[in-house]
Amino acid sequence: MNSTKPKEPLVGVLLSILFPGLGQFYAGRVWRGLLFLFVTLTGWTILLDYVCDPTTKLHLRHLFAAFVFIWFSLFVVVDSYRCTEEWNFDRHLPRKLTAGKKILLTMGILFFIFMLNPLAILYYSIRTNIVQSFIAPSESMRPTLMEGDRFLVNKVIYKKSDPKRGDVIVFQYPEDPQQIFIQRIAGLPGEPIEIRDNHLLINGSPLKEAGRLTELPYFNEGEYGKKGQVVKIPAGSYYVLGDNSSVSRDSRVLGFVPKKNVIGKAYKIYYPFKRSGPIK
Repeated sequence: MNSTKPKEPLVGVLLSILFPGLGQFYAGRVWRGLLFLFVTLTGWTILLDYVCDPTTKLHLRHLFAAFVFIWFSLFVVVDSYRCTEEWNFDRHLPRKLTAGKKILLTMGILFFIFMLNPLAILYYSIRTNIVQSFIAPSESMRPTLMEGDRFLVNKVIYKKSDPKRGDVIVFQYPEDPQQIFIQRIAGLPGEPIEIRDNHLLINGSPLKEAGRLTELPYFNEGEYGKKGQVVKIPAGSYYVLGDNSSVSRDSRVLGFVPKKNVIGKAYKIYYPFKRSGPIK
């Protein structure tokens, strides 16, 4: 008498949703499960290589990995169901699952997919705490960012260190946190800053070795950028400017940006593909 119990294909589906390859392990296809696990980890490695390294250009392998994730995950789920059914068939084990239990298990899988999916939770966690995608909304950061550019923002970096002069940051407007801005840090906490003859002066001296801050012209305007006016930046706040000074609403008009309002550092453009690369 065969004492082996049949395996439920829907359990294999649930395990595959949890992580590709687990459903195949459940169905006794160990090598198949290891292969799917290897492909999944390889895909993640390729994508993380692009996301985490600002100098990495978008290549065909990144698009291929994204394509594989979409279709591969669907294939693995279907395959786990088929492998589990084959396991039962090869051992002549009938499925002993009532229609009511089958409906409940299917509903549980659907709930798991839409509410408790580990990949969705992982994505939300990464987006909230580590890295997030934004879209340049206007021409205020030309030529560094063009309207419609999609870029990544590091949300961890300023938990470990303070923002630096020249960093391109994304921040919440202090007067209305729902408004999100992207601009470049020109002045640091406690510094006196002035715009004179289209140049930035800190402590009365022109900036040196500050990248684009020394290359681009800046114009006098607004309450905090008047001609002949030296502005003292409060402690814990920053003076930010748009690279396209003629149209940018920045600290000259809006005032200073407290560190608590800084969301993170913009470090890489990922779309359009021809502009993919680090933000300098």
